[in-house]
Amino acid sequence: MAFKRILRWTLVLVWLYLVVHLSRQSGSDSAAISGWIAAKVSWGLNLFGFRLSYSTLHIFLRKFAHFGTHLVLAYLSFRALSVTTTSQKLNIILCLLACSAVAIYDESIQANAVGRVAQIYDAILNLFGVQSGVTLGILTTKTTQ
Repeated sequence: MAFKRILRWTLVLVWLYLVVHLSRQSGSDSAAISGWIAAKVSWGLNLFGFRLSYSTLHIFLRKFAHFGTHLVLAYLSFRALSVTTTSQKLNIILCLLACSAVAIYDESIQANAVGRVAQIYDAILNLFGVQSGVTLGILTTKTTQ
């Protein structure tokens, strides 16, 4: 059990580092990474006959990244809490509070990065990601209560 606890909390910390690192990137660095991913996804979609404009795909991927990164953070946090505490209600509350704080803080980090701005819509996507991650954690965690 100790190994599982250490592993799960290590995954949370690694993912949290990734979230903060991505938030601190300059606007041009962030756009370059998401642009590269959009180009590769666009190429793959074209192989299967799907036509989607690069700019639409790029915006979708950037917005999905807000949702997805916080979904994963909340899910990993919920799973880590599930081997740390015995109360699922406590896990839900702690996970929602901590991950929501990170989601809001994430936007404040971006507000201070060169070429980036904080947007309320991105914060909302972050919070939806947190809620979805906790929900996924609830659905995939065995409970004894």
